Order: sequence, then C-alpha cells, then structure tokens
Amino acid sequence: MKNLFIALVSFTVLASLGSCAKALQGMYGMKKYKVLNKEEITEAAAKNKIPADAVFMLDTSYATYLMQFRQQFTSFTVENHLHPIQAAYYDKNGVLMSYHSGVYADAGLANFRWNIKGAFKQFPPSTCAPLDTMIDFERHLSFVRTLDNQKLDYSKYNTANANVIIHWTRFTGRQSKRLVRIVQKNAKQIRKGGVNFIYVNTDNLYQNAKPDY
Repeated sequence: MKNLFIALVSFTVLASLGSCAKALQGMYGMKKYKVLNKEEITEAAAKNKIPADAVFMLDTSYATYLMQFRQQFTSFTVENHLHPIQAAYYDKNGVLMSYHSGVYADAGLANFRWNIKGAFKQFPPSTCAPLDTMIDFERHLSFVRTLDNQKLDYSKYNTANANVIIHWTRFTGRQSKRLVRIVQKNAKQIRKGGVNFIYVNTDNLYQNAKPDY
C-alpha cells in the first residue's frame, strides 16, 4: 500500500489530470494544481495558520539543483527532497538532524500521518526519513525567496540553535495544514530559544512537471 501510495502522490502525478490522480486528490483533500502569485500564497498561508512574517517561496531552480545529485546519491533520495511537503530540521552547524518528507509519511485512509512511532513527542523530533548530506541549511536557504522574490540574508540565521525549513503547498490542501500543525505543536516543547521556523511555499516548483501516465 505504501509503495503504491508513494508512486501515485508524487508531485508529477498530483499535477496531472488523470482520473486516478483526481480520485486520490479528493480522498486526501488535495486541490487542483495551479501556479500562485504573491497574494495567493499569502492567502493560502493564512488558511494554514502560518505566521505572516515567516512565509516565503522556493525558487524553481531548486529542482534543477537537486537533479544533479541523481548519480552521487540515488534518485529516491532526490525525490525525498523534491516532495511538495516536508520539514527539514538543521542543527546549529547547518547539518540535517531530523527529516520528515511526505515520501515517508504513513498513508492513512484520508491523511498523511507524520507522528510515526511518536517522532514528534520531543524537540527536535526523531527523524522519520533517512538523513543525508545532499543539501545543508545554507544551501537550502539560498533557494528560499521572499514573496517579492528577494534572497534571504543567511547571517540572520547562522547563529541560531536550530533552523527548520517547512515546505508546504496550496495544492496538497489539508495535508500541508496537518504538517504545519504538528510542527507548530512540537515547537512548544523547545526548552531553549534561538530556533527559526521558515515556511516555504513550493506550489510553483512544479509548474513544469509532467504526469507519469
């Protein structure tokens, strides 16, 4: 079931118009894919209860950058980082210490389940996806843009105890909302300050995606 689900809800299939994809979109509360402008991202962020000052978007060159690692790592590892919804927790040195990609979320009858084996009972949560060195925090942040398409200043983040980058979309509907909710609930367990949460909309990353069938 899990392998079939992974194949069917990959970002390319979600963007397709096939009847199979439509059925799954409805089951998981997903929306028809569309490219978003600044106002639409802001509106979608508000519906997901994301703080307005923490809303960003991902530059589409992120996908091209990751594709170059298909030989060095594996295609599946690349797909983990390309998944529309995910949360990457980086330590103070910018190293990935906890990773949660939709590829590894448990697939229930109607929702992704992120709290696998109680992973989110502590901060940082226990990793549920394999850790890798494909992209550290500084490189990841280099693809993050303000809604006015400006790069972020890395110096504002490099002294933090931890940085968390959450990828979310409009088109994944309540699945994005559920990820945001569990990340925010888990953040209440932080015992020491200096943790940044960066909510990055990834809808426009898939504007050139092709369906698998």
